[in-house]
Amino acid sequence: NVQEPPSVTTLGQHGTAATASKLVDIRGRWCDQYGDELVPACLTNVRNNPKSNFNLVSIGLFMQRGFTMTGDDTRGIILQKGNTVIKFDIKIEAPGGVIWCGYFKRGCEVAAASEDAQHKISVDQAHCLLGHPDENRTRRIAKLLGWYLKVGEMKPCEACSVAKARQVNVNKVCTSESKAKEAGERVFSDLTTITAPDTVDVVLRKTVWHMIVDQYTGYKASAFFSRKNEYLEPLCQTLLEWEQRGLRVKYVRHDDAGENKAFIKMANGPKWRLHLVPEFTGAGTPQQNQLVEL
Repeated sequence: NVQEPPSVTTLGQHGTAATASKLVDIRGRWCDQYGDELVPACLTNVRNNPKSNFNLVSIGLFMQRGFTMTGDDTRGIILQKGNTVIKFDIKIEAPGGVIWCGYFKRGCEVAAASEDAQHKISVDQAHCLLGHPDENRTRRIAKLLGWYLKVGEMKPCEACSVAKARQVNVNKVCTSESKAKEAGERVFSDLTTITAPDTVDVVLRKTVWHMIVDQYTGYKASAFFSRKNEYLEPLCQTLLEWEQRGLRVKYVRHDDAGENKAFIKMANGPKWRLHLVPEFTGAGTPQQNQLVEL
């Protein structure tokens, strides 16, 4: 509904006189600041001025029509009449205070987007706009919306590839090696960092937890350190003591972090001469070091 406006001059947004060019009714929906639709509505007798970037709403007029006003500095201005709720909850800071704005989604926005897309949109663009459905669904939805899709097949979508990516299956039972046949033959080693809960007022001094597990017996030994590289010599000493008791460790399994490589170098060096065979696991594969990581 578009009419010629009455010859009334109003105060513009810049404080100067402003004259409306048209008097229109605008159908749409009131939304909250997040775009969630609240209630369908029709703004009547809206004075249109092409030079204005926004519309001013008369709260007093709403109250004359039976709305009650509530709100605060957090929620903004809330108008309510029965089950109808209108929110002005978009806060804009101003030098002398704040301006509370509302979001009115015009009924022509979706239609205008569809008309504008009729000559511009590709199937890849439609795929992204519609939430990354497959190509068949993308084309069917676009057809229902009245969108015109350019000729051409949909290209591989990087975002979809990332979303569908997953780790390659890792066998729970290793077939490339035999399980240790005696105590001490193979040990599993791992480091982890521990932290105190936010609700506890405590400072942890030694936050690095190191653990080794013997594959044959399931025996576990652990110690705490301040830094990751502090476990090297204590573990060498432990394995040497095991060897002196007749439990010689042959294989040590852990990830390929720098401190673990440094441990192997130290353990096989001239000081300790433990002659260990390292079994480095890949990044992100706790199944391969399951005795100590899972």
